[in-house]
Order: sequence, then structure tokens, then C-alpha cells
Amino acid sequence: MDINQIILFTFIIYFILYRQKNLEGFDGEVNIETCIQRMLNYECIDNEKRGKLNNDCKDLEIITPSGISNISCEDEVLFNTLVCNRMISEGACDCDYGRKQIATSCNIEPLFIKCPSELKQKDLEIVNKFKSLNRVVQRCKKTEIKQKKPYILYLIIGLLFIFVVILFYKQE
Repeated sequence: MDINQIILFTFIIYFILYRQKNLEGFDGEVNIETCIQRMLNYECIDNEKRGKLNNDCKDLEIITPSGISNISCEDEVLFNTLVCNRMISEGACDCDYGRKQIATSCNIEPLFIKCPSELKQKDLEIVNKFKSLNRVVQRCKKTEIKQKKPYILYLIIGLLFIFVVILFYKQE
């Protein structure tokens, strides 16, 4: 094989591998996860990608707050559910602005998605008090175990002494 053939084969292999990566559209496996990811990557905004997504994912079903629905860009409840869950998973509930966005955008019918309850200062004081009491209880348990150990040791020594005395009297 000469150098020209090696270069030609390399070019053909590179071209085949490059063509498999479709950077403009989607040529991967169509399943629920990829369809949801495509929706979250805003493929529903572009009309061409929207039609391709709807065509690829029309037979797949997912459970939403309104029931089972087919994956489609036209299903607003599904899209809003995905966006709200994504906002929460990316930390929208960690700040006041994000909590307000979730409350206004996601806590609507039929979604009713909201941030978990935020602990107030009084609640945090109670939680801290429980933690400190738990530490005190753990310390008490440790000292209680230490105090019981000598009694158990004395009991064992006493039983051994009685056993030795009984054996000694039986031998005489």
C-alpha cells in the first residue's frame, strides 16, 4: 500500500465518521430521555426542528400532572412541567428571585409545582436546639455505658469466684 492509498482511506474514514455526527439536527436514538432533552434544548422554537421532534417523539408517552401525554412541542403542560423541574434542579429555589419565578410560573393549574418550604429563623432555632439536645443525649449514653461496664465486670468476677468455690468444695 502506498502513501496515496493510505491518505485516501484516511480521508474516507474521516468523512464517514464526520457525516455520522450530524451537528445541525438529531440522528441519535429516539427515546423518552432524548426527546425530553431535545425539548429542553429549545428545539420547539425552530419550526423545522419542531416538526422533526414532533415526528420523532409522537409515539412516546410521559406522565404529566394532567395525566399521560404524548411527547410533543404542542403540549404546553408537558413543556411547562419540564421547564419548571429544570429550574428547580438548577437551583431556582435557592434565591428569592428564583422562588418568585417558580411561584408565578409554575404554581398554576394543572402544574402546582412549587419550591419546598423555606425554614424561618424560628424554625432554624428549634432545629439547632434539637441537634444540641441530641449531642447531650449521645454524651449521656456514652457515660452510661462506661458506668455500666464496671458493674458487668464485677458481676462476671463474682460468678467466677462462686464457680471456683463450688468446684473447690466438690473436690474435697
